[in-house]
Formats: sequence, C-alpha cells, structure tokens
Amino acid sequence: MRTERAASAAMLLPIALVLLWSLSAWKSLTGDEALTVAIAGSSYHSLLRAVTLDPHMPGFYTVAWLWVRLFGDSLLSIRLLALAPVLAACLTACRKLPARAAALMCLSPFALHLAVEFRMYGALMMFGVFDLVLLRRLAERFGGRAFALLLLSLVAGTWVHYFAWPAVAASAFLLFRAGRRRHAAAAVAVPVALYIPLMPVIIRQVHRFAGAPGDVQAIITSRPSLLQVLVGAPLSLAGTIYRFAAGTASASFNQFSIGAVNGWTIIGFGQLALMGFLFLRGWRRAGAAPILLLLWTMLPLSLIRPSARHFALAFPAFVTLVSSGFLGTGRLRVPATGLAAVLSVILCVPFVLRPTLPQRCTFDRDMKEAAEEALSLHRDTGLPIVCYLDNYTTLAFLYHLRQANADGSAVIWHPFEEAFASEEFICLTPEDAVGFLMHDTDSLGSVWADSSGGSYILVANDPGKARGPVMGGADRIVGVGSDVMSDQDLTDALSARASLERFELRGSRGPLSIFVVRGEPGRR
Repeated sequence: MRTERAASAAMLLPIALVLLWSLSAWKSLTGDEALTVAIAGSSYHSLLRAVTLDPHMPGFYTVAWLWVRLFGDSLLSIRLLALAPVLAACLTACRKLPARAAALMCLSPFALHLAVEFRMYGALMMFGVFDLVLLRRLAERFGGRAFALLLLSLVAGTWVHYFAWPAVAASAFLLFRAGRRRHAAAAVAVPVALYIPLMPVIIRQVHRFAGAPGDVQAIITSRPSLLQVLVGAPLSLAGTIYRFAAGTASASFNQFSIGAVNGWTIIGFGQLALMGFLFLRGWRRAGAAPILLLLWTMLPLSLIRPSARHFALAFPAFVTLVSSGFLGTGRLRVPATGLAAVLSVILCVPFVLRPTLPQRCTFDRDMKEAAEEALSLHRDTGLPIVCYLDNYTTLAFLYHLRQANADGSAVIWHPFEEAFASEEFICLTPEDAVGFLMHDTDSLGSVWADSSGGSYILVANDPGKARGPVMGGADRIVGVGSDVMSDQDLTDALSARASLERFELRGSRGPLSIFVVRGEPGRR
C-alpha cells in the first residue's frame, strides 16, 4: 500500500496534466473535431441522424450537445470538455492505482493528446481506468456496490464507442474465471439489453458500410484483403504501443519510415525500450485484470482499425503493467522511475509546440491559421472568400472563421452550403464527398467571378502541389484523401481569366493554399 505522503504527492500529478493542457489547448481543429462541433451544435434529431451515418454511438455526442448549450462552442469550452474525462481518469488513477502508474498516466504525451482532442477517445480512456480499478477491487473482495459500478461503467463505455465492448468481454471472462458465473452473464447481458434501443441505428450503419463500393469509393476507401489484415495486425499493435509510450507527435501519425525519423522519434524509441523492458518484467506481478483488458482490447482491434486513439480503453492497463516492472528493478527502481517520468514530459514538448493535432491524413492542415489569414486578406482587400475544400475541412475553416469574429458574410461560396444549412454534415458516399471537384472548372470559376465582381480570396488545395493518382474524366481529381485531393486544372482555368497570387500557410503542409484571384478586363 502507498504511504499517505506518497498518496498526497501523487495527487499533484493531475496539476501537471492541466498545465501541459493549458499550453496545448489552442490548436487548430481537425476535420473530425469540426464535425463533432457541428453535430453538437445541431438539433438532437440531426445528431441522431449523423450518428447513423457515422459509425459511432450517441453517448459522447449527447454530452457534447448538452455542453455546448450550457457553455457555448468556443475553443476553450470544447477543449475543456475534452479535458474533463482524462482528468477524471488521472484523478482516479492517483487514488486507486499504484503511484508509478498514476505518474506515467498523468505525464503521458498520449493522454495529453486525448485531453486536447474534442472526440470521444478521452472518455474511452476514462472508462478503461474505471473498469480496471473496479475489476481489481472485485478480485480482492467481491462486493455488490463495486459490481454495480462496474456494470454502469461497462454500459456507459459501450454507449460512447463500439471499442468499449472488449472491456465487457474481459470483465465477463475475469468474473467467470473467479467462479462468479451469474455475475459474468450479467456483465454481458446488461450492456447487450441496453443496446436494444440502438438496434435500428446499428442496422443502418451496417447496411451503409457493408454495401458494394462504387468506383471512387473503391479508390478512396480500399478494403484490405484478409492476408493484408493479418500481416498488418502486428504493425498496428507495434504502432499503438509506440504511441502509448511516446505519444502521437514524436513520429508521423500515419506512417513509420526512415524519412519520418527525427530527434523526437529517437527519444520516443528510447522511452518505448524502457517501458517495454519494464512491461516484460512486471506483467506477472500486475494481476489478471490489466493483462486481460490489454489483450482483449488490442488483439481484436488490431484487425479492425490501426489507430492508437481507438485503443485508448487499454492505455490505463498498459501503464499499470509497466509500473509493475519497477518493483523488480531493485536499486534501479528510483532512477528508472525518474527516467521514465522525464522522458514522458520531454515527449510532451513536440505535441505542445505544434499548431495542429497529429492528424490521420497525409498532411497536417492548420485551419485556424487558414481562417485567420483569409479573414485578414478579406479585411485588407474587401474581397469575399470562396472555400473549395472537402466537407470536414470546410467545417473546420468556417468554425475558425466564426471564432475570429467573422459574421459569416465574408464567405460567398462553398460546396456544402445547402447541406450544412440542412444540418447534413456527413456525405452519404465518398462519391458525394468529392463530387464538387468533378464539376466543370470553367463554370465554377464563372460562378465565383459573377458572385464576387471578378475578384475574390480562394481557399483550396493547389493542384500543382498535390500528389497521387489522377482519376475521373474531363474534370479530373488529383490525389487521394481529403487533405490532398484537388481539381487538376483549377489554377490553369483560373489563370486564363484572372491573375493569381498564392499565400503560404506556415502551419500547414501539402497543397492547402490561399489565393487572391483578381479578374482582369478582357481576360475571359
């Protein structure tokens, strides 16, 4: 058991998390975050419709819907909601888990990411802590109150995300293994029974995502073969463990390669080696609960979705297993603890310094900077703004434009005006999502010019900087992925009738660009 002094010191750790969060909370929204804000700000009917189209549960969205009505949707407000479950997880860990596990959790660059991102993954981490603490308590001494709290945590977790179901399986297995067969059955039956009201939503989701892909969808969302899934699973596990140890900003979010290696990556692999060593030494001492929560979560999910945030339920189990390894290091215990803590804080630095969250796409896009730059040009020139981007990126751009005190009149055109006005933020198919790029570019240029008097500010992906395959007919799209897709003849068509001045965005990489398009007399 921890001493009272150690327990009091551990309670200071969440303060470190909050301080790191305060340095990181002002980053640009990602497209996924912007979608979450839009859904939370819509009517509840639209929220339920969006959940049907997006493969998630309504739990987190419902909390967000209530939150923005109470506290607004400012950047500070939504980031505070992201912080709340991670802070609750850390406070619980400081009271109920070993002190070293609490330290690794509160100082973790991975937990810092979850505390900033306005998505449901911080809540997954919170329920991972609750499940772990309650299962350990039940293993020591079974009690009705602890079991009731476990059921509540399991149900709430599954209403936040499908990827909380591994905790249900692990809990039932542990209870069955302890001879609590009726309780094991209840741990499965209660969450399943409370899913019955969601069955219409689940059926529509399955129907939508199980259909045969169209031509564009087959290119954008190619489905891997069974062999690719099996070969990729170990890589998914390795990448997840790396990010559990070193965070998401120390290496490129979507790839591991020689070109992605930098100083932060090397430090990250050092932390991974240290935590891996402690993990191997400590897993036998940690007890069954963290081992099974980790295995039941990571092994199935590695075959489904290779993204570390989706494994957040298992993160508390991972740090608990690592912390158990300190017990076997003898005289090295204190230096190893200090080194792991120092490396964790150091690995928070690249996350704190970057203007954007690590994104699940080829390039980072700083839509906050893009909106501020476009609005500044609008104020300096008096020219209106045209936004020619995918739906999620457009949502992020419009959000930051509004947060920068724009009244909305600055934007005269974007591809999703009618859809957004109807609170339809998710395209039904990838074909719908990129359909705006398939329109005749000359005709679109005429619409923009007629609406603006000939000159305007254009926010778009520059086809000259886009990379990737070309698809489509006469109006071709270059690139794959919303961050790089562009209309291949965009700049050529506009240059034929106007002059283009391109402005660089320091916080974004890839083709995201801002142009000032000035119509010239006689050029058609």
